[in-house]
Amino acid sequence: MKKTLRQKILEEVKNNPGLSLKELSRLLEVSQSTLRSIIYKLKSEGYIEKAGDGYVITPRGERFLDFLEKRSTTILGEEVGEKEPEEQVAKGESPSPTCTQSIASSEQELLSNIVNKLRELEKRVSMLEAQMKNIELAIASSRHKREGVVTIDPPIQPINEAISKYGSLIDKLINENKLVRVGSLVVDASIYQEFRSRFPIKTSDIDKLNPLERQLLEEMRREAIVILHAGKEYRLVD
Repeated sequence: MKKTLRQKILEEVKNNPGLSLKELSRLLEVSQSTLRSIIYKLKSEGYIEKAGDGYVITPRGERFLDFLEKRSTTILGEEVGEKEPEEQVAKGESPSPTCTQSIASSEQELLSNIVNKLRELEKRVSMLEAQMKNIELAIASSRHKREGVVTIDPPIQPINEAISKYGSLIDKLINENKLVRVGSLVVDASIYQEFRSRFPIKTSDIDKLNPLERQLLEEMRREAIVILHAGKEYRLVD
């Protein structure tokens, strides 16, 4: 099918970003006055935008151009009563419902893909942050051992499990303030102090805590060591 001037302009701008009105006029062998009105309309429709002294095609313009190219390959010759969508716009007519729906559907699909990618990225970031916390706990535990400080591993665990593993050593470490008992949990004292220093903790940041820290937070709530303030953040009571 014969290409319209609008389609030719979009193709040139896509292939040669930054083309000026003068350069387009030379390439297409069309007067600048003729091009000016069409370019203004393409710009107002969001298909191209100004870039310095020239123009570049927008993502919306690329999708529209792809639509025109695909359409031109499936239609042989002109059908009676049917016009190319850009010809309709150029003549002051509204594009056909099929054309409008196709472009809207394409934009909606693109937006949906972006949203899904962002959600997937947020999940990955939360997982990485949780893994980093676990690594930090492991490093702290390892450092204590190198320094000759006796501690428990993992540094946050139910006291019954700790007693079954370490026996009377747990009471000794608690008396020496190397371990802290928080409800049904026993916690490495340095880990506990570091965790307390991070308050207030926003509810939106709970997913960033690793499983052990979430367990400790829940036990601190049961023991009324922290409270949920205004439904937005956790605060220490004392």
